[in-house]
Amino acid sequence: MAPRPFRALCPAAPKRAPPPPTHRPTTFYDLPPELRVEIYKLALLNTHLHILPEASASQPPHSLTLTTKQIRLEVLPLLHSTCPITASITDFDFTSLLTWLKTMPPDQETNLCKNERLKVILKTTINEKKEKTSNSSRNSSALKRWLHLRADRYRAQPGWVYEGRTPDGRTSSDLKRKYKRAAVEGEKRELGVMLRAVGIPVVEGSRFRDDSAEGGSEG
Repeated sequence: MAPRPFRALCPAAPKRAPPPPTHRPTTFYDLPPELRVEIYKLALLNTHLHILPEASASQPPHSLTLTTKQIRLEVLPLLHSTCPITASITDFDFTSLLTWLKTMPPDQETNLCKNERLKVILKTTINEKKEKTSNSSRNSSALKRWLHLRADRYRAQPGWVYEGRTPDGRTSSDLKRKYKRAAVEGEKRELGVMLRAVGIPVVEGSRFRDDSAEGGSEG
C-alpha cells in the first residue's frame, strides 16, 4: 500500500481578542433613589419659601426645579413637605397665596399637608398710612375666596398657622362684623382662628348653617 503524501500542517489562526467593554459614564441618575433623596435634603437644608404679595406666579420655588423634569418631580415633594413656607398677607388680601396654590400640581397638595412649618403673616397698613377707612374692605373678595377654600371639606387642607399684630380699631370692628355675619360653619371657624391669632376677640357658640345645606348660603 502506497504511503499517503505528507501534508504540511498550517498553524491555527490566532484567536481574535474580544473588543474592550464600553463603559457608559456614571450619572446622577445611576445613584439609588434613597441616596438622591439625601442629596436633595442637603441642598434644601436652608431653603425657606416666601410667598410675597407682589410675587409672580411663575417664579420657581427652587433652582433645582429648573434642571430636569425628573429632578423636579423628585424635589417638589420634599420642598412642599419639609421646607418652611411663609406667606405674607397685607390687609387680608390672600390673592398671592391663592395664586400660588392654584399653580401647584394637585398631587403636591397632599405633600403640603405633611408640612408642619406653614405660616401666614397678617399685616395691616391702616396705622402706617393713617387712612380713615379700612383697607380690608377692598380685599374682601380675596378673603372670602380664601375662607371658602379653607372650608372645603373635600380638599386636602394644609395646616397653615396665622400670626400678626392686632389691627386698628376700625379694621378690627369690620372683621368682627364679617365673623358675626358668616353663615357657613367652616368659613366662620377659619375666620375666628385668624382673628384670634391677631388678638381680636370673638364670641363662640353661634349657630352655623352648614355649607352642604340645600340651597347654599351667602357669607
